[in-house]
Amino acid sequence: MDLTALESKQNQNAFPSQFSLVLELILHDILGYFEYYVCLLRKLLRAICMTACDLSACTKPWEIQLEIVKVIYQEFYAEVSDSDTQ
Repeated sequence: MDLTALESKQNQNAFPSQFSLVLELILHDILGYFEYYVCLLRKLLRAICMTACDLSACTKPWEIQLEIVKVIYQEFYAEVSDSDTQ
């Protein structure tokens, strides 16, 4: 049954509770698919950004890259020592 048949006045008057339920279910499915699609797009964008960051690292001057690596290692070892104490 398509939405045009559901929207006819005859169907709305004959089955008001079923009509509302069917439209609610259709809307729920559409919104659920939309939310799922947006979630996938966000994951894809995050992956693209991470790849871009990884690729851009080699274009920085060595001194800057070395400082960034030191900060990353400090953060990593701080997290590891925090998890060991817990």
